[in-house]
Amino acid sequence: MRYFRVQLSGYGGETVCGTLTKEQYDFWKDLEEEDIIAHAFWDPYEENDENPVFNPEDPRFLGYWNELDDLYHGNAVTADSCYITITEIDSVDYQATEIAELVDQSWTEFESQYSPECNEVDEEEIGEDTPYGFTGFSSEKGTFAEYIIETKGNLDLSKLKFCLTLDPNSDTMLEITEYAGEDVDIEYGDTTGKGYYANIWES
Repeated sequence: MRYFRVQLSGYGGETVCGTLTKEQYDFWKDLEEEDIIAHAFWDPYEENDENPVFNPEDPRFLGYWNELDDLYHGNAVTADSCYITITEIDSVDYQATEIAELVDQSWTEFESQYSPECNEVDEEEIGEDTPYGFTGFSSEKGTFAEYIIETKGNLDLSKLKFCLTLDPNSDTMLEITEYAGEDVDIEYGDTTGKGYYANIWES
């Protein structure tokens, strides 16, 4: 067997979209974004001057931002910033030795050269039938995904299948879903946080 490590790096982040009650919406809609972040992105249960609601029994309580995800939850690199690195390695071990680097190029260059199959998903209007909602985003930079592919011969790059998702932030996010018709497992990589963003909305 031969082993190949595929990494997707660039800018992107974790996005959630969830349903709110009217009482939650009425309370949070007029507060500053920093107030929402102080509650949902740090510790919603902590009693302090920056957190306007900390009692989980309070009907206005939101909780942790990344659990407000009944409508959408995604975590990926943006296609327009993505760099793809593919390296042959000697095993599936975490500290496997690199044998050779096969690919190190942008998604745009990779797509043009190898024409891989792409499934396109539109989640931009995911909450259009929801009266009140929350969208949260953690902006990040780094390696978003790592995949280990095992083959009995050469890696056929045209057999990689990708998914392009237009998310609620109007960003196109990139992931790998299959190789040669078989599902591939993702291992999330190493990213650095660049900022938090939150939005309370009415459909």
